Amino acid sequence: MLNKRIIKIILILLVLVSGCAANEELGNNAGEGIDNNESIIKIQEKVYAYFPMLEGMHYEYRGEGIEYAAFIRDVMYVDPPFIQVHNNNGGTTIAAIYKVEENQIALIRREEEFYSDKNLLSKLDKDVKVEEIVLKTPIKKGSSWESNNKKMEIVETNMELKVSVGTFYDVIKIKSHALNGKSEMINYSYYAKNMGLIKRESVGENFNVISELKAYENLKFK
Repeated sequence: MLNKRIIKIILILLVLVSGCAANEELGNNAGEGIDNNESIIKIQEKVYAYFPMLEGMHYEYRGEGIEYAAFIRDVMYVDPPFIQVHNNNGGTTIAAIYKVEENQIALIRREEEFYSDKNLLSKLDKDVKVEEIVLKTPIKKGSSWESNNKKMEIVETNMELKVSVGTFYDVIKIKSHALNGKSEMINYSYYAKNMGLIKRESVGENFNVISELKAYENLKFK
């Protein structure tokens, strides 16, 4: 279970990320120029390094391929191990609640057409039902799992990836597809260490939809 000390360390890493801009590009080499602090190394080895729990974070994604590919993601509330995230694509807002642990990130609840700032975390049971496992250890190429009638696989690690907001390092690429054979669509999600989701892509026959990070800030520190 995460505690406030770990959240603060992740916040420090995120600040270091934003300081790595060069020629107006951003990077997430948070480890460069700092000592091999045992606590930081331990965090970076855990799955939640790719899904930071930072209340107030605001992410904007540009989109292409369909009308609602662009969206805004806000981290509304954090009560470890739970995090409440709102995704607004201009057509609807979905509240998603995740359980963030050392070995996996799990989606446990979704509320569609959610147009309020209500905190849904206070009434959660600690033993909640998992709807979908988004990411799990080990973080290595070829690692796979099945969840919510999908197969997920980590197909790349330690990637360097340039998106609209800048260049990120230590990126993992996750491939997912339906197990029921009814859809041939392949989905890819890209997570950068100490930042989170920076890009996702859906690929099908004559079909390609992309959402990628174009801006981010912590609204609590404005």
